[in-house]
Amino acid sequence: MMRLGGTLLAIPGILMLGLAIHRSRLPYNEEGRYLDVAEGVVYRTEAALAYGLIALLILLGSAALLVLASIRERKRLSR
Repeated sequence: MMRLGGTLLAIPGILMLGLAIHRSRLPYNEEGRYLDVAEGVVYRTEAALAYGLIALLILLGSAALLVLASIRERKRLSR
């Protein structure tokens, strides 16, 4: 069950990482802003860093669940 949870948790982590990479590559102006005219939204450079940190936390949680699942499985098999 933990293995499934860790794997499923990796999906939003990977999506957040992709969003962070995409946002970090936008052509920001000298004030650190990017205007998306089509959507009428202003993006700031700080958002890319925040998305990256959130992705890192999610992926670390996913990795922790997978490691714990592996440890549990080894203990169960050694009995």
